[in-house]
Amino acid sequence: MRSQVVVAVCLTAPGVALTLFNGAVLTGLQRPGEAQIADSLGRPVLILVFVSGLALIMPGVSAGWILAGLPIAVWSAAAVQGCFLYRALRKRPAPVARETRRWWSMAPPWLTISLIWEYVIELHLLLASLVAAPVEIALLHVCFRFRVLAGFGVRSIYSVFQPKILAAQALDDRAAASRLIALTNGLSVGYALAAFAGLWLVGPFFLSLFGPEFADGLPLLLVLCGTFVLRAVFGPALSVLSGAGRQREIVAILTLSLPLSAGLMFALYPLFGIVAAGIAYTASTGFAAGAMWWMARRRLGIDCAVWGGRAG
Repeated sequence: MRSQVVVAVCLTAPGVALTLFNGAVLTGLQRPGEAQIADSLGRPVLILVFVSGLALIMPGVSAGWILAGLPIAVWSAAAVQGCFLYRALRKRPAPVARETRRWWSMAPPWLTISLIWEYVIELHLLLASLVAAPVEIALLHVCFRFRVLAGFGVRSIYSVFQPKILAAQALDDRAAASRLIALTNGLSVGYALAAFAGLWLVGPFFLSLFGPEFADGLPLLLVLCGTFVLRAVFGPALSVLSGAGRQREIVAILTLSLPLSAGLMFALYPLFGIVAAGIAYTASTGFAAGAMWWMARRRLGIDCAVWGGRAG
């Protein structure tokens, strides 16, 4: 079984990387629907169809067959997304000058941002495992999954408006950028509050599905879900800073947030148990969001927060 898992991961990982890259390019081309549909809808549906088909055709099938379906689903979704990207690029004129040096200068900070942004949840799980019991780690993992699922709406809103904000910045059109930021803030805050209220109501039921020891995990879930409310309140400062070439400031802020989170987790765990991991994650996220908002306002004169949304 271990060798089958290794093979499945080795076959799946390049497909996931290709999907993420193509999705980012499609988002930059202002085609967020095509960027999201293959990865967020196509891949899960293909996996579900494959597993359901195996269950109907071959009852009691081994896990090896199920693992075989993962790379098939991932690469199928990547192929569909690749067709979308090819069609989008074919309609655009070829660039006159190459920007290799500019891309290489931007790559290291963006790689660091992506690594921290994508794996911050896994990092918190590893840190929590140093002090928490296995059942607490399981509860934290489940709550993180619900938090990621609930935050999908905010990410979708940002994927729609982020390219437009960057385009307005590139044209130095502050009025258009301010309108887009205000619209993004209104939609994202409205969704975040609705999602938070929904989880408050239905969270206990869904948590209880995982077992009686998960039924009391609502406080942890709500604390974790406070992150997308905080990000929505402080607005798309990351997009504004990146559009102005301030990636290194973003890296510095995200890097500072990591020891802050670790220190809070270890300090608060004796008082709050596993909820301390949620407090640490939310506090560090709030620090990063607030620091990026402050940086955008101070360096660029743009207030990205829900109470601002105007150029200074």
